Amino acid sequence: MRYARGVARARVPARSALVGNPSDGFGGATIAFTLDELDAVVQAEPALVVELAAGDEHAEYRDLAALIAAGASGAGPVALLTAATKRYGEPRPELADRGLRLSLVSSSIPSGVGLAGSSAIVIAALRALGELFGDEIPASELPLLALACETDELGISAGLQDRVVQTLGGLVFMDFDPAHPAGGRYEALDPDLLPPLFVAWLADAESDSGLTHRSAHERFDAGDPEVVATMGEIAALAQRALTPLTLRDAAGLGVLLDRNFDLRRRIYGLDPRHVELVEAARALGAPVNYTGSGGAIVGLYRDEDHLAELRGALEGLGCELLVRRSR
Repeated sequence: MRYARGVARARVPARSALVGNPSDGFGGATIAFTLDELDAVVQAEPALVVELAAGDEHAEYRDLAALIAAGASGAGPVALLTAATKRYGEPRPELADRGLRLSLVSSSIPSGVGLAGSSAIVIAALRALGELFGDEIPASELPLLALACETDELGISAGLQDRVVQTLGGLVFMDFDPAHPAGGRYEALDPDLLPPLFVAWLADAESDSGLTHRSAHERFDAGDPEVVATMGEIAALAQRALTPLTLRDAAGLGVLLDRNFDLRRRIYGLDPRHVELVEAARALGAPVNYTGSGGAIVGLYRDEDHLAELRGALEGLGCELLVRRSR
């Protein structure tokens, strides 16, 4: 197989869950949306050897066969690029003697705060590789493949939500069924249905989402009644949220966001720094949920005056804010 492109670039946006998270890793349902203001960009190009690069990190192999034989391990962007390259190359033995350079050109997605920065890198890498070799991965297969890069190759606990919404883009309802060939049923929704909202995070309060989920997965797999029941309740919130979204009922949607967070707190040990953000926003009358599992929050605001109050309180705690106004 020859190179199809001299240089191939792929861009993948961040994402924020809205409601239903973290039930995606437990056969549940979620609604999430992409944040085009933040993204990861990966570039692939021909080379004599296999080079993987991200900032000051660098790894090199004789060819693709050598990378596959060595496998992927560790953490960080180069580990993600390695896992994606291995998974892409394994079913394509005709690429065994090929070289390439795969690099993380940039990422504006803050690391470890729950905005899906790692899955953005993996999906961008898989897309760039597909363009480079002219053998792109179908959208129906990409989420499961991207998930396997992290769960199977790197041992990271994760779910399909991030990979599905980052593959499809926009606002997506996801009903996860492990028996479904694509991992679930996915429905694209009109992003204009979203009410005015904000996303806020503490750049210096990172967490490991894999570690966050590990205990819950262990309890769920053991049939712990509290975890099983709570995940069922959380998943049901995503189904219920379709009605207020469609009716543009921000108040009704906000009730479900608040309930989602309260249910999460029932079964997860939460970082006090992240909980403080939720409580500060709630004190000002904003419904809030986690965007993922790293502590970033997504909340609804009523008007510009309300947003100004929230901005002052959250920035006072050291937060960065991204605002999505209704269209």
